[in-house]
Amino acid sequence: MGKPTIVIWQGGSSLLYSILEECGNLLLDRGYVIKVVNTIDFQKSMKYNPFVYIRSEKDILKFVTTLIQNTTDPDQKGGDGFWVKAETMLYQALVGYIWYEYDVEYQTMNTLVSMINQMEVREEEETFLNPIDHLFIELEEKDAEHFAVRQYKKYKLAAGKTAKSILISCGARLAPFDIKEVRDMMSRDDLELDKLGGYKETKLVFNRKTGSYEEKVVRVKNPKTGKVEDKLTLVPYRFF
Repeated sequence: MGKPTIVIWQGGSSLLYSILEECGNLLLDRGYVIKVVNTIDFQKSMKYNPFVYIRSEKDILKFVTTLIQNTTDPDQKGGDGFWVKAETMLYQALVGYIWYEYDVEYQTMNTLVSMINQMEVREEEETFLNPIDHLFIELEEKDAEHFAVRQYKKYKLAAGKTAKSILISCGARLAPFDIKEVRDMMSRDDLELDKLGGYKETKLVFNRKTGSYEEKVVRVKNPKTGKVEDKLTLVPYRFF
């Protein structure tokens, strides 16, 4: 495949496409599909929408668990698990509503953030209903056993002050997703992760901790035999 490529990274993204042009063409000529995720310059990244990979309520639970884990500081110690559990119930309810009730074009992280932003709570007015409350009331009238309704009713057990604290926690967690560049990146999906296999594929993923691009090689499935083969390897390259 050629020699490993090392590029000094100087904080900009202009080098990326010159490297992709040189190395990418080689991979393309050899039948590879290149997929780039750039979390430094989102405008130069492929689009990613996790909602397109949800197939069941079990997937909703996995998605929410992954969201929580990947937006929690790994160095964080202690803390009250109540708030995380409360957030989890609310996310499950909202994601469930989005997945079941919204058209495909609105099944995105952007919709989830928008719903959180609409959830006003008034501590001194327990009977106050925000727009999202009304959505779930209407849904419950149609289907009281709906997955999203059952999760939302658990969240609504929280009193006004507690509910407000839960929403503040959700808002803080989802704040990075409310940046324009991130909203654009997650508005649709180009990665097609569910179609992996059947062709050779390599990905360039930016590692924020190391400040480098890392090549991730995916094992391939032989379309003729249907067997996964791992004998095809690439010389890895990294951007520094």
